[in-house]
Amino acid sequence: MSSRLNLSTATDAQLQHLATACEPATFGRDQKDVHDETYRKAGKLDKTDFLLAFDAEDAGLIDTVREELAMPRYKKDDAIRAEMYKLNVYGPGSFFKPHVDTPRSELQFGSLVIVFPTAHEGGALAIRQEEVTGDKSEIKEWIFDSSALLANSTESSLAYVAFFSDVEHEVLPVTSGYRVTITYNLYWAAEESSPRTLSVPKSVPTNEETFRTSLRALLDDPTFLPQGAVLLYGLHYKYPLDAHKLPEAGRKALTDLTSRLKACDAVVYKVAQELGLPARLGVLYQTTGIWGYETTLVLCDSIAPLQRHQQIDDPLWKTLERFYGGELMTRPRFMYEERPIPNVKWITPAPGYAQQETQYMAYGNEATLKTTYWQVCLRLSIGPVGDRSGKPRDLPPPEKKPWQKKRREEEEEEEDEEEEEEDEEEEEVVADVNA
Repeated sequence: MSSRLNLSTATDAQLQHLATACEPATFGRDQKDVHDETYRKAGKLDKTDFLLAFDAEDAGLIDTVREELAMPRYKKDDAIRAEMYKLNVYGPGSFFKPHVDTPRSELQFGSLVIVFPTAHEGGALAIRQEEVTGDKSEIKEWIFDSSALLANSTESSLAYVAFFSDVEHEVLPVTSGYRVTITYNLYWAAEESSPRTLSVPKSVPTNEETFRTSLRALLDDPTFLPQGAVLLYGLHYKYPLDAHKLPEAGRKALTDLTSRLKACDAVVYKVAQELGLPARLGVLYQTTGIWGYETTLVLCDSIAPLQRHQQIDDPLWKTLERFYGGELMTRPRFMYEERPIPNVKWITPAPGYAQQETQYMAYGNEATLKTTYWQVCLRLSIGPVGDRSGKPRDLPPPEKKPWQKKRREEEEEEEDEEEEEEDEEEEEVVADVNA
C-alpha cells in the first residue's frame, strides 16, 4: 500500500501516520548499527522505501555545496556527487545526542541535510568543532534552527545545511510537531566520472589571498629561515584513511587525499604549490623507546598496518624507517650515528580530534602491548635564501659529550675485536678443509 504526501501542506495527523510507518532509527557504534533510544530517538525510511519529487542536484544545491563547503580547491573541474541516504522523522521528544558521522568510503567528505517545511518547534542542529590557536583551543558552536527559518519564510521553502563528516553535531529535542529531513552523503566523484564543464571565473577567498601574500613576503625576506627548513602543518580535519597491506596502495591513498583536502588544509597545499614549494602529505608517528622515555617523531609515506605485524622490535621508529618510508623529524636519544636530520619547524600541529592511535605488539626483553599516536601532516620544504624551491640544509649532528665519545670508541673497539675473531675462525675453517 502506498500514499502520496505533500510535506509543505501536511497535517499533523498525516505526519503522525508517516512517523508510524518509519522504523526506529539506528546509529553506528564499533562498526555496528545500534538501536538505543536513550541516545537517538527518531524514525527512518531507507531510500528504497519511498519516492521523492525533489532532486537536490536539479535544485542547484550540489553546486552551492561545492562552492561554499568544498572550496577552495586547486582543480578547476572537480566534481562532487550526492547520494541519498535516508528520510528521518523526529516527532515530539525525539533527539540525537552529539555524534560524528562515520564515512562510508575514502571519497566521502560530508553530509547534506534538507529539512522540509513541516510545522515543528525545536529540533535545531547544533554543530561543534574544536578550534586551535597557538597553544589554546576552544569549542565553537553553531546553531541551525530550521524551525525558526521555515516559520519566518513568506513562501514555501526548504531549509538545508551541509557540513564535513568529522564535525560533531547534535539534533536537539523536538518540542512539538514533526521535523522531517532527507540526508545525502557527499562524495568526491571518481576522477574518470567527473564531467568536464566550462570553467567559470570565481573570486578568490579572502583567507587564501591573505595567506598567499604573507607567505610570499616571508620567502622574500632573507632573515626568514636563511638555511631553509622543513615545515610541518597538521591537517585540521579528519579524513577517512585505511592502513593498506601493500605499501604502494598506502602511498597512493595518501597522494589521492591531496585532491580531497578541505577548507584551510586545501588553502595551505594550494598556495605552497603555487609558490613553488615542494609539498606532500605524510603520516607523522609519535614513537617511544624501549623504556618509554624517549620520544621520536617519524614521518611516513603511508599509514603503517602495525597490527598486521606479528612482532615489532623496539624502537618502533626503526621499523617505520625501514618499511614505510619513515623520515626522522627528531633525533632519537642515544643515537650516535653521524646521521643528519632535517631542520623541522611547526606551522601548527593537528588539533586533538584529528589525531589517532594504533596499538601494536612490541618485542624487547618481552612482549608488550604499546600505543603509538599519529596525525596526517603536510610537509613543506623551504630551501635556503636564493633557492627557496630547493632542498633545505640539514641540521648537523650534535656535538658529542666526552662520555659519549668514550662510549663510541669502546663500541668501535668491540666491533673491531669481533671482526678479528670472525676472520680467525674463517681462517681455521679453511685450514681444516685444506688439511
